[in-house]
Amino acid sequence: MNIVFPLVANTTGDRRYFNLLAEELKKNNCVVKIIDVSRWAEFGFLKRRKLLSQLSEYDLIHANADYGGLFKLKGTPLVLTAHHNVNDAVYNPHKNTLKHIYHRTWFRYLQKKGFALADAVIYPSVYTAKSFQREYPQYAEKGQVIVNGIDMPDYGHNVHNRVKGQILVVGTPSRRKGADLWGDIMQELPGYNLLCVGAEGLSKSNIHFLGRVGEEELTNLYRQSEMLLSTSRLEGFGYTLVEAISQGCPVVCSGNSALAELFADSEFGVKARDCTAESFVDAIRGLSLNMACKANVQSYGYTYVRDHYSSEKWCEEILQCYRRVLDEF
Repeated sequence: MNIVFPLVANTTGDRRYFNLLAEELKKNNCVVKIIDVSRWAEFGFLKRRKLLSQLSEYDLIHANADYGGLFKLKGTPLVLTAHHNVNDAVYNPHKNTLKHIYHRTWFRYLQKKGFALADAVIYPSVYTAKSFQREYPQYAEKGQVIVNGIDMPDYGHNVHNRVKGQILVVGTPSRRKGADLWGDIMQELPGYNLLCVGAEGLSKSNIHFLGRVGEEELTNLYRQSEMLLSTSRLEGFGYTLVEAISQGCPVVCSGNSALAELFADSEFGVKARDCTAESFVDAIRGLSLNMACKANVQSYGYTYVRDHYSSEKWCEEILQCYRRVLDEF
């Protein structure tokens, strides 16, 4: 099976998803090509025409649902993955006016066009599926939930010394990710230090920006930190939480969007009451004292993630989706 992934630039989570999928598909004797596409392809007809000629060489096209309408080619099946819905009601109040207008007009037009042209749509969580089904009920029958898999380093139980008061945040600083709450949270936690991976900035007080780090260094940070903090207001899955749990690191997050599906409260972490600084502060303090939860994630976190979020199982389910689409095309 020859498959192509056209990836739009500056979509970090998208690249992570498709890079790992490409690795797993190659293990299953598939030929996979990743083609980088300019962020401005949505506005450039001539560039898109050249791109489509490249896509015609493959048996199947798999792309991000946000830009899926750009990549439909006559005679070739199109599979889309809808990572999260930027027009979800929980996120809308936190967008500025220009972003809100862009998401509800041109961006939604492109997204809806993709759903209309797609032969199948993959959702990484039940929450994300329901959110898009509310947005585009006419295309609900095309959808299928296939929970994401992750690539896990081995984990030696109970051998990692954790730094008391070290809180880890991983991800691009944005309002969707709740980065505007970090200052207020850490102001109430003078005995703690927040390490921000993926975020650039001047470190101040007890907030330290590390920028981008390699996979090995990130794994070590998961193993060293007392906890991972996710202040995200909207997630379609929750990669960093699953990665942290796999390395024995308990998590604090909101209980909204797809994060609610990852684990039961106090099983591998604590869920804040809501997405406010006060709630996150209370959850962090609560987790610091919750020895049972910490012990549980160190003892069983790796096994839980291996059994529920393996990249092999995830790839096999996507392959089944591909085969079905090709058979029905």
